[in-house]
Amino acid sequence: MRRHPGRGGRRVAASGAAAGLVLLAACGDGRPLASEPVPSPEVEPGVLVCQGVEVPREVLTGGRSGEDLGEEGQAALAGEEVPPVDDLASWTVAEESGARLTLLRELPEPEDLGAGDVRTHEVLAVARPGGAEGEGWVLASSATCALRVPLPGGLEPASLTRDPARPLDPGSDVVALLATELACASGQDAQGRVQVVDVVQGVQAVDVVLGVEPLEGGADCPSNPPTPVQVRLDAPLGDREVRDAGTEPARTLAPEPAGP
Repeated sequence: MRRHPGRGGRRVAASGAAAGLVLLAACGDGRPLASEPVPSPEVEPGVLVCQGVEVPREVLTGGRSGEDLGEEGQAALAGEEVPPVDDLASWTVAEESGARLTLLRELPEPEDLGAGDVRTHEVLAVARPGGAEGEGWVLASSATCALRVPLPGGLEPASLTRDPARPLDPGSDVVALLATELACASGQDAQGRVQVVDVVQGVQAVDVVLGVEPLEGGADCPSNPPTPVQVRLDAPLGDREVRDAGTEPARTLAPEPAGP
């Protein structure tokens, strides 16, 4: 997956491991400046993901109001276990078909759950079992989320914060982060499974996209601990912001509060 936040960005990506910390070193091999996004063939660039539900990017600026739902959409809202929708005008129609209804709306205020998990939207998805030829409608998803870019190669998303034990140093070419795996991982950290998907080194910001290789087999779902990650840059950080570009829009990273 590729992203480019603006002019002056230099795109680099690599991965590796070092003792104690996962060291994800961006390569400095003279690659040209990137001026346009270069999407991976594995990723649909016109799609965002909200808690596993795909949402077309275009609906963020030009979607239909929920007040304009057709007969299929109205029937879906009366489906099994679908919560009451109090204000259709506040929702945008992301998908309406004979098989599925997806509604999306922005939260009045971001919902900060800690560890870099900042929710900005709410999604409601209702599906017809068996597809368009099936009978009845059932709730598929109702959740808050951060809109995220899809990741290639089966990688799962991680929420990011700055590492309070290693504050940003304008004179250093290393950025220390904490990555918290969002998928179920039986309460394990993601040591050895974190990968750099993209790093864009711009004039005003360094944009980072990280992904996590999922565990094989099943896993329980307690909260996962953060994994220390270091990203090496081509030049000292200076006064640039560090942003999580795995979310849309990219989010400036704040340090995770230090423990007692």
